[in-house]
Amino acid sequence: MENEIIQKLRDIGLNQLEAEVYYLLLSEQPMTAYKVGKLLKKPTANIYKAVEVLFNKGAVIIEEGKNKLCKAIDPQEFIATQQHEFASKIKQAANALNNIKPQAAEEKTYSLDSVNLAVEKAKRMIKEAKEIIVIDAFPLALDAVLPELKSAIKRGIKVMIQCYSEITIKGADLFITQDYDDVISYWQSQQLNVVADSRESLIALFDKTMTMVYHATWSTNLYLSCITHAGRVYEQTIHRLMAVPDSPNKLQEIEKILKAQKFMRHTNVPGLQALFERHMSNTATP
Repeated sequence: MENEIIQKLRDIGLNQLEAEVYYLLLSEQPMTAYKVGKLLKKPTANIYKAVEVLFNKGAVIIEEGKNKLCKAIDPQEFIATQQHEFASKIKQAANALNNIKPQAAEEKTYSLDSVNLAVEKAKRMIKEAKEIIVIDAFPLALDAVLPELKSAIKRGIKVMIQCYSEITIKGADLFITQDYDDVISYWQSQQLNVVADSRESLIALFDKTMTMVYHATWSTNLYLSCITHAGRVYEQTIHRLMAVPDSPNKLQEIEKILKAQKFMRHTNVPGLQALFERHMSNTATP
């Protein structure tokens, strides 16, 4: 138990000795740094330095007077102080980074090895979309980005979603995959596939609890993103066709779905336009 607590203290920024000193002071009556060193069997000079750091971090208070007894701050107070200071540092860092002008966009593809990073990439893509978002997501993955999708819809962004649970998202072009329980059971995973404006794409496969990345690729390559956009849209179209029930009006329903499906050369998705401007400016626009 002691080792686990000390490790948790190290996780929030204390080094090994600082964590041991704080843990000892929590477990004992106030004592001098000298006595702390004797109990821990560590050099006194190192203990004095650790106590000074803990004092500056708000983890320890030192009694005024000759003895200078050291007392540990209540853990809840210490954690609250750390949270406040960390939040303040994050805000300062964000303000400083916002002043840095981004480099010109590059057509690159990157592997991501963190679930949180992949989800944050998807959220940022959705927030910055100007025209259209195409997404294919299993339930947990969809939940992770649902607030951003709803905000995008409110901004007037066209949002096309293929999902795998009974859900209603007002304003979205939503399609619920047939036999979705069988699909999820087959894959035993969570998928999050997003294309924003056909400019950038994220293809991610996580374990079924979304705690591990099996594969995650984020790309700003225009051609790759355009092709991924097209593939996702066409797959949704195929699933819509497969879902048309047998009825006297089946042919009309199929024709209606096919007419609604525009090939990319008949659309103005930003990524496709940028692709032609960048690489095929001497040819006719699509």
